[in-house]
Amino acid sequence: LDSTIAVEQAQLQPLRGFYDYGITTKQTVDKYSFVHVNGNYYSVPDYLVGQKVIVKRYLNELKIVGSSQIIATHLIQKGEKQYSIDIRHYLTTFLRKPKSLEHSLVLKKTPKLRHCFLQYYQKTPRRFLQFIENHLSISLDQLIIQLEEEALKDHKVSKTPPSRAVNEARNQLQEYNLIHQVRKAANK
Repeated sequence: LDSTIAVEQAQLQPLRGFYDYGITTKQTVDKYSFVHVNGNYYSVPDYLVGQKVIVKRYLNELKIVGSSQIIATHLIQKGEKQYSIDIRHYLTTFLRKPKSLEHSLVLKKTPKLRHCFLQYYQKTPRRFLQFIENHLSISLDQLIIQLEEEALKDHKVSKTPPSRAVNEARNQLQEYNLIHQVRKAANK
């Protein structure tokens, strides 16, 4: 048995290099700075509009390569017509037009970031964008936490008070809860 293993080991070849197991395609970035994969949209930095990029699709992840380096990474979206957007891909555009941020698709598709923006930075969008620009290396969740902490400790950023409609909705909900509790008590 030992002699057959020695014979086989002599015949073995050295391991080959890294094998990239993803599906690779070449795509053109559309005018909204997205690449389309399986009916879903994935953002890339806005300076790449109209350029060709390599898209590597793995089991749970999508990597977008341009100029021999990874320029974007996204989790694969389930379903169709889903968006995976990173606000950092649009910073140069938003810094030129900061007021366009409030109604942007980027904020609509990232609810936690939208909530943070509307609550603390609605009146100072440029400050919000500059903070993001200065913290490019951290994750989106960490970024939101730091944005909120910065807003609370900094008196230049004010928390937007709830609107009249929000207050009215809260009052209606409290009245509904009272009515519902009275009905429960009557049924007992």
